[in-house]
Amino acid sequence: MFVGLVALRFYPVWPWIPLEYATIQIGWAFILIMTSAIPADELAHTGGENAARTFNMVLLPAFLVDGTSPVIAGFLLDIGYVAGDLHLIAAIGALLAIVATHRGIKESLAREIIEMAKSGSVIALRGLGRNFWIFVSGMFGFVFLMNLAFPYLGNLVVNEWGLSESIYAYAWSGWSFTCVILMYGIGTATDKNIRAALIAGTFSTALIVGLYSYGTTILDLVILNILLAAPIVIWSGAEKTLAVNGVSNEMKGRALGTYQFVMSTTRLFAQSIGAILWDTLGSLRAVYGIASILGMIIVVGITYALMTLKLEYRGETDTLRDSE
Repeated sequence: MFVGLVALRFYPVWPWIPLEYATIQIGWAFILIMTSAIPADELAHTGGENAARTFNMVLLPAFLVDGTSPVIAGFLLDIGYVAGDLHLIAAIGALLAIVATHRGIKESLAREIIEMAKSGSVIALRGLGRNFWIFVSGMFGFVFLMNLAFPYLGNLVVNEWGLSESIYAYAWSGWSFTCVILMYGIGTATDKNIRAALIAGTFSTALIVGLYSYGTTILDLVILNILLAAPIVIWSGAEKTLAVNGVSNEMKGRALGTYQFVMSTTRLFAQSIGAILWDTLGSLRAVYGIASILGMIIVVGITYALMTLKLEYRGETDTLRDSE
């Protein structure tokens, strides 16, 4: 990410721009994989209790920064800074993250589990179990459909709603800060019924995505961003918990890494298809509407997939093991 951001700052010209963005996204993809795998290893260490809350709390600092950064960015844009300046600031942040990760991240697994984990491939296709692949199959289509629209939210709000870039940045901060406020409480509640939480979270997300098709004002943007926070927090914690459900301790980190790898690949294709739909239909509102309707339909398939799973995690107040 550091290399791509620096290049984008100093050489924002064709044909280098696509390569620079690709470099940033490759770095971001690896970060997503590792930030999923690390808490999965911690769950193996602690026995898997309060899994959704654990995943949410690991992400909380990132959401806090995600809420603070757009406010700073919006202010800088308003006083005359340009996007390239923000890229350079982000590059400095990436460099600091490299140092912090090197000095601060410690291994949580026992030595024998580490050795067992190292014996397999980095991206595992075998050994993760039937539950894992049923769940991945159910979520793949939903994440794909959401990625038709989500990458173009800024374009929708600025170009078709007619709001300024700084207003969009401030509203994004409202979404992130709302996520921060909800993470602990919703994570705890999610652990009590993982399946119901995932179904409710995914369906609500798809529904709210459709409402973006009708927005026009600052108030619309603020309300929708705040409404979107709760379902995103619900299903982001629930999906990670279910992805490592029933996976052996030495494979939990690899399961989360593999899950995130599979889900990240959806963006590569979905974003391109979203752009084609945008160009063909002439409106991002239509793209958001299509993603919403198909997303709500596919939640039915996710529900069916979840009903075939045997849950093996214990929550704080509820045993999620069932014997369907």
